Amino acid sequence: MTNKLNSVDFAEEEDILQEERNAVIRKYSGLMDDLRKEKEIITRQIENEDDTVAVAPPLQQKVPKKGYCYFCDTKINSGVPYQFSKEEQEVLEVKIVEGAGFCSQECLLSHCKEYKKWQSLHQKEEQKNEEKIQNKKKLVTQIHLAIGSLRDRINNLIKKEKELELDIDALPSEKKEGFFRRIAQSLGLAKKESSPSDKLAEIKRKRQKLEAEIKDKEKFLQQSLLVLKISEQHQKVRKNLKNLFSKRNAIAGKGKEEE
Repeated sequence: MTNKLNSVDFAEEEDILQEERNAVIRKYSGLMDDLRKEKEIITRQIENEDDTVAVAPPLQQKVPKKGYCYFCDTKINSGVPYQFSKEEQEVLEVKIVEGAGFCSQECLLSHCKEYKKWQSLHQKEEQKNEEKIQNKKKLVTQIHLAIGSLRDRINNLIKKEKELELDIDALPSEKKEGFFRRIAQSLGLAKKESSPSDKLAEIKRKRQKLEAEIKDKEKFLQQSLLVLKISEQHQKVRKNLKNLFSKRNAIAGKGKEEE
């Protein structure tokens, strides 16, 4: 609205319209000042965060407006805007949208500082996500190995169960222990001999315990695979967004050249 009003020339007798235009421009300037103050407060808050790894959003690059500062969006009255060449951007390791100009050296450096901060947050988040993916992959591998080991132990127990069942079928009816031997066993003076049936029952209890342990590990494995999948999808989305914004900026630059 302010751009359109600035381009309109009112007659000298249209004082009311000129006053309304000036009021709109003053309101716009006041809002821009409030926005810059809020921006400074947020920037200071981020700088005071020591160990917090912020989630870096995709860098929202604006479309440059000819004659206006790319950073603070105010009109450039000095004629030649402040800019960095491509060679200077490579040396400083910053990227500035082609055609973007700045009203002052302060705005140019502030933009570079914002880009550096975004780049640092982006790298930290990517590194943290990559470490999370690698740790989850290791954990999933360990769970698979543990489940495999438990299954081997269960198979061995099943094999022993079958052997004992065959032995029990081949043996005659078990003899009853004598009265005095039972008394000695109850007093702890004689050790009770385990029968094939007792051994079979003990093996079945062990097998059931291992099977319950496998179920718990399989549940934990599903949870770990879900977290791993989400982390991998998050990483994929970030890469796709990065490519999307690169293509969009390239198209915007090409359109500007054609214009």
